[in-house]
Amino acid sequence: MPADSIVSGIIAGKSLLPTALSSAEIRRRIPPGLRQRAIFSARTIELSVIKTIKEAVEEVASGKLSGADARLAILGALDDTGYNPEALGDTGLRDRSSRRRLDLIIKTNRQMAAGAAQASEDATARALYPAWRLERYRSRMRPRADWYERWRAAGDAVGWEGALRQEMVARKDSPIWAAIGRGEGGYRDTLGNPYPPFAFGSGMGWTPVSADEAERMGLSASPAAETPVTLAPSEQEIADAAAEFGITMEDLL
Repeated sequence: MPADSIVSGIIAGKSLLPTALSSAEIRRRIPPGLRQRAIFSARTIELSVIKTIKEAVEEVASGKLSGADARLAILGALDDTGYNPEALGDTGLRDRSSRRRLDLIIKTNRQMAAGAAQASEDATARALYPAWRLERYRSRMRPRADWYERWRAAGDAVGWEGALRQEMVARKDSPIWAAIGRGEGGYRDTLGNPYPPFAFGSGMGWTPVSADEAERMGLSASPAAETPVTLAPSEQEIADAAAEFGITMEDLL
């Protein structure tokens, strides 16, 4: 796992993106690249709440704040806006003040930043460990049992370029990672990331595979050079996405 300072730094570099869209609409209408580089929450248009989420997640990642204190900070920001879930009929995960939703927001954003840190490692690390193995690194009460099916669907979609069929191992530059993140095979619970977590609430992560092991498996030990992951969206990208739901750049300042 990347150092806490790297993960918190990635979160600090993300932009704030208010949105009135639901989770499903966000997945359909906001490009994955922008989702990876912004802090947002479904049906949350208040910039103050998004800002508090970003600050809370950053401090959790750096070890300065506990998950419980992060929830309290976000709850305080919601209270300041006058949010009343009962009056709006918000229940379950639609209730923006529920512990389950707040925990999901905090954990998902932290895990996404950790995954981005892994994906943007330097050339030396890529030469020594040119591939990733997808495996469980966190237990779940009801773990998904379909990861091999997801792997096969993603592999078929990209012609198994740089990826193994028998094991969930692929080169770091294989398009299979992006295919898993976009839900090839019809999966609708994915986050659009080319790195873990690939789906909401997932306990699956990456383990690096050494050059020697990759060679034994038949994977090249010298992945092609890639463009580093960019973690800050341009103003035009934000403006285009904001226009989808009636927010101007002035509203984001």
